[in-house]
Amino acid sequence: MLASFSRIKALLPWQTHRQLWWCSLIHLCNDGYSSTLSLLLPFIAADLHLSYTQVGFLKTISHTFISIHQIPAGLLAGRLGAAYLLGGGLGWYALSYAALWFAGSYAVALACVASAGIGGSVYHPVGTALIAETYPLGKRGSAIGTLNFAGDVGKIILPALAGLLVVRIGWRGSCVWLGGIGLALALAYLRQLVRKGSFQISPSEKGDGKAPEKTRFGIQARRCFLLYVGIGFFDEAARAAVIVFLSFLFLAKGVPKAWLGSLLALVFIGGALGKFACGYLTDRIGAIGTILLTETAMITGCLLLPSLSWHWWLLPLLPGFGFVLNGTSSVMYIGLADTLGGKRQSIGYGIYYTISFAAAALSPLGFGLLADQYGVAAVYYGIAGMSLLIFPLLWDLSRHI
Repeated sequence: MLASFSRIKALLPWQTHRQLWWCSLIHLCNDGYSSTLSLLLPFIAADLHLSYTQVGFLKTISHTFISIHQIPAGLLAGRLGAAYLLGGGLGWYALSYAALWFAGSYAVALACVASAGIGGSVYHPVGTALIAETYPLGKRGSAIGTLNFAGDVGKIILPALAGLLVVRIGWRGSCVWLGGIGLALALAYLRQLVRKGSFQISPSEKGDGKAPEKTRFGIQARRCFLLYVGIGFFDEAARAAVIVFLSFLFLAKGVPKAWLGSLLALVFIGGALGKFACGYLTDRIGAIGTILLTETAMITGCLLLPSLSWHWWLLPLLPGFGFVLNGTSSVMYIGLADTLGGKRQSIGYGIYYTISFAAAALSPLGFGLLADQYGVAAVYYGIAGMSLLIFPLLWDLSRHI
C-alpha cells in the first residue's frame, strides 16, 4: 500500500525540508478549519435555531466522516500518489467549507460538514506517514513535532481570523473567505510540488525490493499500541467536547461575542505550546509521568472552569488550560511512533486516527444531549468524570514500556 512513499527516500535535503514545509502548511489549514467550525457554531446555531444536541451532531458528522475515511485515504495514496491526494483533499475540504454559504437549513449544513469531513480525512494518515517515511529515525521525531505544532498554529490563526470576520460579515461570509484561503493553498501546493516535480511521488513505484516485513499493519508492539489507542480515545473525546462547547460556556458567562475568537485563540496558543513543550517534558520524566501530569491538570480545569465567574484575571488561565488539554496528544504521537514501523506503518496510523476521530465524533453528540438536559456546565463535569478512565489504562501501559 505504501509503495508510493518509497521514492521520497531519494530526495535531496532541501527537497525534504520543502516537503515538510508544505505539509505543515496543509496541516495548519486542515486543523484550523476544524477549530474554526467550533467557533462559528454559536452563530450557526442562532441563525438556524439549533439545539445543543443538533450542534453536537454537526461536529459528530464532521468527525465521523473524517474517521471512516482515514484508512481509505491511506490506501488511495498508494494508487493516486500522496502529493496529489494531499492537495486534492485540502481543495475538497476548502470548497465544502465555503459551501456552507448556501446552508439555509440544518440538512444542508449537515451535508456540507459531511463533505468537508471527507476532504479533512486525507491529511493525518497520508501526511504523517509521508513525513515519517521521508526523515531518518534520528530526525523523525522533530519533523513530526514540527508537523503537529503547525496544526496548532492553524488552530490559533484561523479561529482568530474568523472571530474578526464573523462580527463584520457573518458566519456565511467567514466560511467563504476561509474556504478561499484553503483553496488557494491547495492549488499552489499542486502547482509547485506536483507540476514542477519537486517531490512527485509516482503510484507506479514498487518499493525498495526488500523482503516484506512481518509486522501486521506496521504494528510492532501490539499491547502498547492498543493501550495508546485506548488512552487516545478518551483524550480525544475529552478534547473535542471541551472545544465544541467552550464558546457556549463563555457566552453563558456573559462574554461578548466579539471576544470569542480571541479567547479561543488563547486556549489554542496554550495548546500549541503544550504540544511543543510536552515532547521535551517526555524526555525528562517519561511518557507515563507526562500523561499523568497533563490529564490530572486537565480534569482539574474542567471541574473549575464552569464554576468560575467571568473576570479579566481568568485570561491567563486559558493558555494553561489549553496547554494541558493538548499536551497529552503530543506524548501520544511520540509513544505511538515507538510501536509502529516499516512500510505499512501508515495503516497503523490510519487505525489510530480512525479510532481517535471516532471518539471526537461521538463525544459532541453525547455531551450535547447532556447539555440539553442539565446545561452546558454539566458537559465539563462529565468530561472530567470520563477522563478518569485514562488512569487504569495508563497504569497498565506503565507495566509494558
